[in-house]
Amino acid sequence: MFKNNKKIILWLIVLVVGAGLLVFSMSSGPKEDDNEDLLPDDFEFSPSPQPTLTPTPTPVGGSSNGSGQKFTPATCQLEGKIVFLEDNLYRTEGAKIIYQNIDDVTRQIYWRTTPDDGVIKAGPNLFEQLPIPNGEKEAGVALYGTPTAKQYLLNASVTYGALLSNGAVEIREAECSGGIMVIMP
Repeated sequence: MFKNNKKIILWLIVLVVGAGLLVFSMSSGPKEDDNEDLLPDDFEFSPSPQPTLTPTPTPVGGSSNGSGQKFTPATCQLEGKIVFLEDNLYRTEGAKIIYQNIDDVTRQIYWRTTPDDGVIKAGPNLFEQLPIPNGEKEAGVALYGTPTAKQYLLNASVTYGALLSNGAVEIREAECSGGIMVIMP
């Protein structure tokens, strides 16, 4: 019988503590009237901003795309050479890509090697971290396997957007002039 009294007393204590916490949480929370004191008396809500139309800039110069719309095509140049001192160590001698008129950071750089044995991968491949519309970046390479040639030639092309007369953007590709010589050890 004494054990049952202990259980009842324990449950009563738990019930009283729970009720006390409930009353405390309800009385200490913010009231609707409290928020009004946070704003100055002369405060007025401003209306939501309305969208405004901004005209698209009209390209000047450049050449026509056949439909009367003007655009400035992207151009790029490759120069310098990369000399491998060991299989995993190389020295760049002015090896870089120089580019003009890149219209967006999502445009790509496509690299090609001659001969193309799939061993050399070059970069950068995106303009995401590069200044646009014009700039230059040192070229880098990585070897994926054993080279089959003593020399390779790197060529590249870049993508850019051309604005058409209907307002659509067509993705085009421009071949880079020049090349980067890669010399194996």
